[in-house]
Amino acid sequence: MGIKERLIAGFAKEEITPAIPVSMSGYKGTRTATGIHDPLYAYVLVIKKGENLFVLTVLDLLSVDVELVASIRSKAESLGIKGHHVQILATHTHSGPTGMNDTKRGIMKGNQYFLGHKSDSYIQEVSEKIIKAIQMAIENLQPQSLTIGKTTVSGISGNRSRKSDKYDDVLLALEFCSATNEKNLWIRFSCHPTVYNSSNTCISADFPAALYQQYANQYQHILFMNGACGDISTRYTRKTADFKEIERIGHVLEEAVTHSLKEPVYKGALDFFHMYSKTFNIQTKTPGNTKELEENYHLAKEGIEKTSLQAEIAYAKHQKQQMVSLEVGAIDIQGFILLFLPVEIYSSLVLDQLNEDIFFSGFANGYYTYLPDTKAYEKGEYEAHMSPFAIGEGERMIEQITRWAQGFKKKGE
Repeated sequence: MGIKERLIAGFAKEEITPAIPVSMSGYKGTRTATGIHDPLYAYVLVIKKGENLFVLTVLDLLSVDVELVASIRSKAESLGIKGHHVQILATHTHSGPTGMNDTKRGIMKGNQYFLGHKSDSYIQEVSEKIIKAIQMAIENLQPQSLTIGKTTVSGISGNRSRKSDKYDDVLLALEFCSATNEKNLWIRFSCHPTVYNSSNTCISADFPAALYQQYANQYQHILFMNGACGDISTRYTRKTADFKEIERIGHVLEEAVTHSLKEPVYKGALDFFHMYSKTFNIQTKTPGNTKELEENYHLAKEGIEKTSLQAEIAYAKHQKQQMVSLEVGAIDIQGFILLFLPVEIYSSLVLDQLNEDIFFSGFANGYYTYLPDTKAYEKGEYEAHMSPFAIGEGERMIEQITRWAQGFKKKGE
């Protein structure tokens, strides 16, 4: 596996819970938060390799927009960190605040009905707190041992679009242990954090919050990275829509993490790490006829059909068919490849790659809703209506990104 070298890593976190009242995002029609069930955090991992610093940040938010990413990268430059060495992801909780996304311009224009409006003050607040956390993580840089576990998890998630179809049920757990015996955990698992439904008016990280609480005495920090969950949720597995269910899911994940780390796929020093970034071009879809869409909207029943038409109307009014650029980030850590895309990836597109230890994650360095497979368009699934991309682009994009990842994975072997 390539040349090994001494690496050091540090962790930190900063609370980013907004002041109440605040508008909440994630479901059709924003709602006002009346309380806080559990706090939201920005978690940071910094790895130093030679003279270079690399940053991974995970936020308890629905999404991150390019403006926040640009702000953090600009500030990170003053700390000696190259902009493309910073990767920023969201957990995709549907019980967090609005304010991250610009819905007045760009490819997300017109999507304020579920994303709300951009809040410059909240973006600035979160940006400053992330920089503070990065500085703290740098101060805590230490040699690390690393244990990597990989397992499958059942009973808490499923394919929400096609109930009987296969889906990404793989959990990857990375446990870091420092020279001072401080332990930190990085988890990658695919599932929409939508245990709480649209009636909830309390700020929450959703089911990742249960992991934070259950592991509070064992790990200093927990980074929950959502995977390819565009077609995965708790829709058919959740028993209730309350914290009791969130605790149940947390316990199931905790058991899976513990099991995977007892029979690890890697155990040793943290001595192999690379971060990559590349831009890929993707075709957007042709807008529909606004008048026809609006007529159908008024005739449609409340529910998925009406929400789907609302998305198509917003797209038809504000967008055109064009090529747009998507930034894709990647990390190779001990031969395990983690890829970061600014979309909600259909897991059906990336199941084969799991066998190669190539793991896709979404909600990274921007947000452009769904990247569905071709079947989603043919079946008229909700996610295809929400997506700005043309039919077939999901398969094409994933094929290109996979070839790119296989290239640097092969170099590292």
